[in-house]
Amino acid sequence: MMKEARMFVFALAVMLTTTACGATEPEANDGVDDTPERSDADYLAEASDKDSKDGKADSPAPCGQEMCDRVLCGYDCTTSGTQCERACSSTDARADSYVLFNVSGAEDARLDSRDLAYVPKLSLKRVLLYGCELWDYSDGSRDALEVKYKKIYNGAFAVGQPESIGDDAYIFIETFEGPGSYLASGKYSRNTNASKAKDYYWDSETCGVEIDVLDNGGIRGEFVCGAIPNRSNNSSVRMVGEFECGVNAMDLEFIDLEP
Repeated sequence: MMKEARMFVFALAVMLTTTACGATEPEANDGVDDTPERSDADYLAEASDKDSKDGKADSPAPCGQEMCDRVLCGYDCTTSGTQCERACSSTDARADSYVLFNVSGAEDARLDSRDLAYVPKLSLKRVLLYGCELWDYSDGSRDALEVKYKKIYNGAFAVGQPESIGDDAYIFIETFEGPGSYLASGKYSRNTNASKAKDYYWDSETCGVEIDVLDNGGIRGEFVCGAIPNRSNNSSVRMVGEFECGVNAMDLEFIDLEP
């Protein structure tokens, strides 16, 4: 269990940062959120590859210094101050991993992946995309960590195709090195129209995040995001939440959004 004192310190740090630096988005990116370019179709392709039904998923394959089924291969992020390492999980932790975002202020929403049963569905129609995504950069320079919750009613496979998106929230740690304290960017959009109109809420390094180690070798975290502004800077939201992600749950999951 996280100590409340640590979260209080981070909440205070967030408020001080907002006060000192202002709540406007950096002009350099014109208010565009700072996650790397990757579409929902890209996420789906990765999930389909990992969970393929052609026998590969159940066949032992190299995973760092180990061998295990592809669905059990993930990342060990439990050593503080270092990049995550490819490693095998002893159990499949995907069904037990979750994210929770509580949004208040100009918008009000409670987004908890545990409200839906874990029913994997590899599709871009009526799915919830959620979990932890480790960005393992190919040049080996660093890792990043995204914690996400996104309702996809009708997703696009190519740029310009029509789509229908519901609640979309994330925090993004640009340089992630295991358990510790971080500042993260935060975003919330209530639907497709808000996102297209750039009426979403986003700010850089506005979220205080504390990350610890799970008994099963995964990670868990809590975060507090103070005053995240919308682009016109006439309203803001606050986000608080938590997440748990096992070793083999460091890729975003697609589950059935049907009630």
